[in-house]
Amino acid sequence: MAREQGDISRYYEVMQDPFQACLRRYWNVGGWFNAFLPLWWNGFFSVPLAARLLTRFFREQDPAVESAWRLFAQAAEALGPEPAPADFARVPELDWMINLRFDCPKEEVPKHLARAFWKRIRMRLALLRMERYRHVGEQLPALAREMALIFFLRCLFPWVGRRAFAALKPPLPRCAAVSARDYPAQADFQRPVKQAALRAH
Repeated sequence: MAREQGDISRYYEVMQDPFQACLRRYWNVGGWFNAFLPLWWNGFFSVPLAARLLTRFFREQDPAVESAWRLFAQAAEALGPEPAPADFARVPELDWMINLRFDCPKEEVPKHLARAFWKRIRMRLALLRMERYRHVGEQLPALAREMALIFFLRCLFPWVGRRAFAALKPPLPRCAAVSARDYPAQADFQRPVKQAALRAH
């Protein structure tokens, strides 16, 4: 979370560049909706065993983020000072980057985390195409790491973290279930008013 907050505080570095500012925003929002929110929803930050599992495999200061920002700057330089609207359409759009179903069961968290890295790979590849692969060598370590993380998250993370997953008792899904039970979606909230009006007549 501190990393995501740090990303936000550094937007001032690129606010004069609409393309870089847009990409940083997409990157940051994608991280929130595909990684942070599914983990938060399922209690990974409030269960000590699960929190230790995250710190074991995910670094707070990730050099892959800095390499992505360098790629944003390189692609922006290749486009020139005034990118056209069509240039923004050449990268994955925000609707695709975010994940509206972050309120998932804990068993689906590895899948959502893997998708977060897959979306980052797609963004890197799109930007490399835009700047004609001049800096592909700089991006290879980050691409390789993100591909390896996808495999790990989909195939090994549930097994490696099985004790942490078993310890999770996600608080927010339980709250949502109670809310749905007590306040059903089709409830007639005007019923007391209608009943009072009938009695008045």
